[in-house]
Amino acid sequence: MKKNKKDTNKSKEIKFETTQLKNTTVDHDNSAVVTFIVALIVIALLVGGLYYVNAKYVTKDKYQDDTTTTTTKEPSYDATVILAEDILKQKEKEYMVVLFDKSTDDASYISSLVSGYKGDSKIYSVDLSNKMNADFVSKKQVSNPTLYVVKKGKIVETLTEKDKIYSKIDGVKFN
Repeated sequence: MKKNKKDTNKSKEIKFETTQLKNTTVDHDNSAVVTFIVALIVIALLVGGLYYVNAKYVTKDKYQDDTTTTTTKEPSYDATVILAEDILKQKEKEYMVVLFDKSTDDASYISSLVSGYKGDSKIYSVDLSNKMNADFVSKKQVSNPTLYVVKKGKIVETLTEKDKIYSKIDGVKFN
């Protein structure tokens, strides 16, 4: 029996050693899980930081300051520029229409006269170089420049000499 007691003591010691190994192994598994979770958090923070830096500084995409505003320009529209076919279709009872080719040397001077005109009657301009006016120009054989004075839907005066056109426009009230 003595042998049995020794064997029993040995088996208890073995059990005790086994329990110690199990506890050590479990502690080791917990530290591996904690290390893995910490590594995942660090990697997630790094990826998030890279995404933020890329969006903020490289592509300037999502995180732009709200202080920057975008402005859109309204298309400019000059109500004094009309088509040749609309010469007699304006709403005023009395007005003048200057027909000239805007691609010539005199065009800037005529444009400045028209834009600076502040007389009693309205003045319109027709660009003879515009392709939408080509049919009118070819049918009517309009010279460059031409000034029409229109009253009540009818052309009452036509001027084709530059000096007379300039003096007619310039002679009317300017501000």
